[in-house]
Amino acid sequence: MIRLYMLAIKNVSAAQFDHFMKRVSPERIRQVRRIRNRRDAVRSLFGEVMVRWGVSQVKPAAAFSKPWMRSEFGKPVFADEPDIHFNLSHSGDWVVAAIGPSELGVDVEQVLPVNPGIAESCFSPAELGLLQCLPEEERLGRFYDIWTLKESYTKCIGKGLSQPLDSFTITICRDGKIEYSGPEEEARNYQFMLIPVEGPYKLAVCTKARRPIEIYEPEMDQLLGMEMFSG
Repeated sequence: MIRLYMLAIKNVSAAQFDHFMKRVSPERIRQVRRIRNRRDAVRSLFGEVMVRWGVSQVKPAAAFSKPWMRSEFGKPVFADEPDIHFNLSHSGDWVVAAIGPSELGVDVEQVLPVNPGIAESCFSPAELGLLQCLPEEERLGRFYDIWTLKESYTKCIGKGLSQPLDSFTITICRDGKIEYSGPEEEARNYQFMLIPVEGPYKLAVCTKARRPIEIYEPEMDQLLGMEMFSG
């Protein structure tokens, strides 16, 4: 089972922010304190909160006792927990954490006007061709569909920027099926999903194992009531 935990942070109060700042990891506290923009700081803080809360629903003992480590390419992982994989993303008013038993990646993006040069430098020729064939009013939404799917894939395989985005192609078929083509043969069997989300946002998930997905939107009171986060 893949679990997707989503939190809207638009109305996070100063008191709630301070509450969680006292209870996350020292590394996260240092990171948040270096961020000057408050909304960026809130997103960073609640990224860890959502991951640890999500893991607590699967394996409580690991959620609060295990430190995060970094893979060779910087992907965060839980120490000594090979059966717990997670990934997080945040943009605008949303923080999203994905938890599962195998490698996965998640990406959420607020839909904003974008420089056409980004697609030209990051999309494969096939993706660019399909994008240019669409009516003008559909191109921005489809750009973000492809972008989030590609980002979720690179986060799933854990190679980050070492995997050029134009080195593979994501195709969204008319029946809604999403296909990968590129140098990694096994990726053809990965699971790609576009998840509906409220507001002008796009959300994509990529998993190495094909499993059903469940979506949760915890209330702030639930997070505040967690043992780790209680005062």
